[in-house]
Amino acid sequence: MGNVNTLKVAIDMIPKTSYRKNLRYMVREAIWDTIRKQRYQKSEYKCDKCGGRSKELHCHEVWEYDDCDEIQTLIELNSVCQMCHHIIHYGQSLILIKEGKLSENELIQHFVRVNNCTEEFFHQHVWEAKRMWSFRSLIQWQIDFGKYEKYID
Repeated sequence: MGNVNTLKVAIDMIPKTSYRKNLRYMVREAIWDTIRKQRYQKSEYKCDKCGGRSKELHCHEVWEYDDCDEIQTLIELNSVCQMCHHIIHYGQSLILIKEGKLSENELIQHFVRVNNCTEEFFHQHVWEAKRMWSFRSLIQWQIDFGKYEKYID
């Protein structure tokens, strides 16, 4: 059964104080298109999380948080399918669920299948992710784009 350190796909909600402070919004659209398409090609057009092939891949920014020094660092980009991306950004997904645009059951079942865990574990994971999001949303993060800094104007 899954534990948070061995999950293939996990909830990783962006702190409120970091909304829109990401590579996608910091570079010109043409540059972002080039970066993401290169990433899709590198992953052989498969989801890096569940391994599934998808007509609609998303380029997900993977951030590392130094909670002591309050630095948020972009460490890599992943190719992810839409459902894995919904899991990662669970907070945004809750809005889509409430609007009837996303099935919460499908989301949970995808998480359970990919991570080989129970629904109970999913709900525990949601609780912990929300707790971490609340904590990190109180911090004004210093953003470090790492090796991707060169793409920013």
